[in-house]
Parts: sequence; C-alpha cells; structure tokens
Amino acid sequence: MNIKEIIKISLTKSLFFVLLTTFITKIFYLIFNVEKQEDTIIIDAIFNKTYYIIIFGLFLLLAYKDYEKNKNTSFYDFLIVTLFYVLMSYIFSWVIDFSFYHIHEFVNNPQKENKTGLLILTDFSPYHLNNFDLVQYFISTPYISIIEFLKSGNFSWLLNIFSPPSFLIAIVIIYFKSLYLLFEKENRIKSYALIPILNNITLLRITNKPIWWIVPLFIPFIRFFPKFFINQVLAKKYKKNSPFALGMTFLPWFFYGKIVLGKTD
Repeated sequence: MNIKEIIKISLTKSLFFVLLTTFITKIFYLIFNVEKQEDTIIIDAIFNKTYYIIIFGLFLLLAYKDYEKNKNTSFYDFLIVTLFYVLMSYIFSWVIDFSFYHIHEFVNNPQKENKTGLLILTDFSPYHLNNFDLVQYFISTPYISIIEFLKSGNFSWLLNIFSPPSFLIAIVIIYFKSLYLLFEKENRIKSYALIPILNNITLLRITNKPIWWIVPLFIPFIRFFPKFFINQVLAKKYKKNSPFALGMTFLPWFFYGKIVLGKTD
C-alpha cells in the first residue's frame, strides 16, 4: 500500500469534484447576484443531484484508474482510496460552503444590523452553511466534553459520512467496475457489465448455466438461489471457498471486488 500515492490521488480528484460542483454553484450565485430563493431555481436545475452523482462517479473512476498504475495494489487499497476520496470531498465542500456563507454574511451585515431575533432568520442566503457534524462539534465543544464523547464510543456522526449518496454511489461503482474487469478476464464483451440483463446473461455463460435462469434472477428473494450457484462456480474458478460464494451473493460489491480489483489479492 502506497499511502502517499493514495492521499495524493484522493486529494486531487476530490478537489476537482468539489470545484465542479459546490464551488461552481456558488460562483454562479455570485455571477447572477442571487439574493432571493426563487432566483436559485435555474442554477439548482443545472447543478442538480444527477449532475453531482455523475461528476462524483467520474472522478472516483479516475482515481481508481490512476491508482491502478501502481505495480502492487490490493482490493483494500481501492477501498482506502474510496474512503479518502469521500472524506476529502466532504471536507472541501464544507470549507467552500463555510467560506461563501460567512463572506456573504459579512458583506450583507450592514443590512441586518438593525434586525434582531427572528427577523434575522427571514433573510435568505443562497450560501447555506453545510452541516458537517464532526467539524461543528469539535469547534463548539469544550476539550473535556470531546474526551468524554470519544470515551463514550458514540460515533453517530459517522452516519453523516457513510450515508447516501456518497458511499452508496461508490459501492455501485465498485460493483460494476468489478464486473467489467471480470468480463475482461473472461474475454467477454466488457460493456455488457454495465447493462443489467446482459451482465446476468454473460455471467450465466461464463459459468455454463442455462440461459433460462435469467427469469428467476429478476424475481426478488428467489434470485439469490441461482445467484449462489453462479457464484459457486466463479468462486471455485478463482480458488475461493463456498462461504466466499455466499459473500458474493449477498455482498457482491465487496467479494467480486476481492476477485478482480488489485494485483496482489
């Protein structure tokens, strides 16, 4: 594991992701002098969740591609790249949100100096302050309370980080990338890995299972049975045991990744 390389790749790719999402959105607010909530509709429609997801996934894939250039890589290296990429994306986004919000508040402060209490809350700010519980907690909490917090083992703030869409998107990307590399190893059409029906048909052909199994593969709960038998063949082919095949069935992104992601696994 090359931790310096991981940090470098994650840092640069997460920075580009944030610049093309959070930062550029705030810049558009400045360019168009957005001061009212209705003025954000067009900008928010352009830089919507779908746009964020596409850019997030694109730079995560680029991070994987850069790290694959190393001679010795393992599946766990890719998980660490993912973790660093997501964490740094959160931090960069929070810093940008924090900066724009307080700059906006400072510039507009003269307009608010005669307002008190609930009247201040009526002012709209497009530069909302992103909620990053971990940072907010350590800024606003005394040192002794932080020690007590760590001793208590209450790490509920982690749910903010390991929550949609960040890690769920990353998991989906890891799964489809694993299928893509598996099809490449098996000399199959790699692009089929990205198409739900075709990737299942390809897996059936790789494992010499009947094509009609495609029907139960799309029935909830029942699909786990043919999937397990498919994964048993794959596990045996790659010198893994039956429990590993079970893992491939119920946690495919992780166990498929262990087969094909990395050069030392």
